[in-house]
This record gives sequence, C-alpha cells and structure tokens, in this order.
Amino acid sequence: MKRYAKLAMTITALVLCIGCFAGCGKSDEDIQTEFAKILSNKATPQSMAEAEEYAETYAKKLTSDRASILVAHLEDYLIQYINTDRDDIQVQSLAAYFDKESGILNEEKIKDNVTKEYYSTLQKAHIYPVYFEEKVQLRVNYATLHETFSKVIDPALSKLYEIDALITDKPATKNATLQIGYDQLLDRALTVEELIIEHPGNVLIEEEVEWLYSTYLDLIMMGTANSPIFDYQSGEFNPQAKSAYDAFIEENAATTLAWALEEFYAYVEDIGYTMNYKDSTKSKLFFDTCYGIRVAAEKRVFEQNELY
Repeated sequence: MKRYAKLAMTITALVLCIGCFAGCGKSDEDIQTEFAKILSNKATPQSMAEAEEYAETYAKKLTSDRASILVAHLEDYLIQYINTDRDDIQVQSLAAYFDKESGILNEEKIKDNVTKEYYSTLQKAHIYPVYFEEKVQLRVNYATLHETFSKVIDPALSKLYEIDALITDKPATKNATLQIGYDQLLDRALTVEELIIEHPGNVLIEEEVEWLYSTYLDLIMMGTANSPIFDYQSGEFNPQAKSAYDAFIEENAATTLAWALEEFYAYVEDIGYTMNYKDSTKSKLFFDTCYGIRVAAEKRVFEQNELY
C-alpha cells in the first residue's frame, strides 16, 4: 500500500547530509563511505541489520532533518528487500511455523538454527512475516521503526510511521472488502488531513500522504468492489456509512473532509440515495462526481499549505 518516492531522494543527497556529522569519532569521508557501501549492496537480512545498527548508532548524532533522511533511506532499503531482493525460498521456509487459520507465527516451533537466525535477523531489521493469501509475506515493522527512531527524526515522519504501523497491522481493505468500520475509516482520513495541514511541504511525507488521502476519500465515497457504498442488489445507500458520515460532519464541520462529505451528500440526495450500477450512464456520473469531489478536496487541503 505504501508508496516509496523517497527512493528518489538520492544517496548523494544523503551523503551530503551525513557529511555534516561532527564529533562522532569518524571522519565525514569514513561515515559517508560506510553507509553508502551498505546501501549499495543487494539487500539481505544481514545487510539490513547492519544498516539498521548503523542508523541507530548515528541518527541520534544528527539534526532532526538529517536523521530523518538517514532513517528514510533505511526504510527504503528494507522495502528493497521485501519487493526485490528477498530470497523467496528462505521467506517461505517460515510457512511451517504459522497457524494457517489465525495467521500467527509460533516462534517456539522454530527449532533449526538457520530459520531461527533468519527470523531473528528480520526482527532486528524491523521486518516481520505474515501469512496472507496462502503464503508468507513480509512487512516493514513500522511500530518498532517508530519506537527506535521517533525521538530523533522529524515529527512529521514520526507521525507517518505511526499511521503506517496502524495500516500494516490492520489494513482498511482485504480482498477488495472493507475491514474496518466507516467511523474508523473517517478517523484515519482525518488523521492524514491533519498531518498534511500540520506539516506543509514536508518532502519526506508529502507523496505518501497525498496517496493516502486520495485513497481514503475514494473508499469513503465509493467503497470497494466487495463493500460498495450502494448495495448491488437493492441500490440503497449503506445505512452504517450514512450514520457515521452524519456524526462526523456534526463533530468536524470545519474540516475539508466534512466539506467533501457534504458535497457528496448533495449528489447522493439528488439521486434519492439509490444507485443502479447496471445503468452505465448513472454509474459513470457517479464515479465522475466522486472523482471531482476528491480532486477538489485535495486542492483545498494542499493549496492552503502551498503544496499545489
């Protein structure tokens, strides 16, 4: 779910910041060479653990901005392993230790030293395995990443890691089905909106918060393929959604999210709170209207923060 445009912040930029270290017992050249060397390697459990240890040792010696860049690149390196460099055979070796129904890994069952060391190293590198769609998948452990670095990184990045921890622990959707209540969905969207407003123009977070805000707005107005906002059979507007949306507007009237909901309601009221998805003309108007409201809401939030 997470976008990783931070990869576009080049190692060169990181090196320039690291070059400003002082009093750390190493020369600037040594530090930048060591860290760049770690990140230039193919990501493995061992190299990720090495990168994590390096970041944990030196981030606290930096200013908040420089520490944030260091940790952001560590995060990118972890994702590089998950998405590209992982050894699938090694990853799937953990499958035998999961309870397939609960999806919980039983660490006590891991007896062989190779697998035990692999799992332990992943934990040190802020990565945890989950059993999903009949196979083991890896996730960044944003909870431990936040716990380790929250005191030394930019508050905006720290807050984003809190949000990411919630998302990875309990995704809003699974198999195109909404997994959380509409009130929780609104709370998550509002948290992102507040983060955007509190930290305008922050390059460490702006691309991801834009994506998250857009995604939540789409879910709020349209639902998902298996949890549509209008019932496929009856065409009626979801009553649980309406109840949550009404309460939110009353309690958070000054927010852009509430404004978007009111704009959405104006359309929904106009069509009598019913929708026939089989009517291609009405369906197209519905999706076009939702898209227009979402774009307008994004503009309202980001324009006031000079991101657009």
